[in-house]
Amino acid sequence: MIEDDSAQIFRKNLTTYLKISRKGQNFFAHQMGVHVSTLSRWLKGERRLPIEAIDKAAFVTGIPSYEWVNPQLKFEVKIKHKITPDLK
Repeated sequence: MIEDDSAQIFRKNLTTYLKISRKGQNFFAHQMGVHVSTLSRWLKGERRLPIEAIDKAAFVTGIPSYEWVNPQLKFEVKIKHKITPDLK
């Protein structure tokens, strides 16, 4: 299990990632191979985080495992396509 401080940092970083990436908990839980209720309990701190959760998050996102417990982790938002309104 992840120690309390690291678990708290992981929860904060994962919550931020989900907001920025606009991925819902259902989608992300499916990618991680866990039930959405498990992911929800991890995020609320109702369930202890197994160390494998960090490895799964790293695999799914491409963000290295050690970064998930970094309190200064910064996420970059990259826009792939510029959307322009169709002005007719």
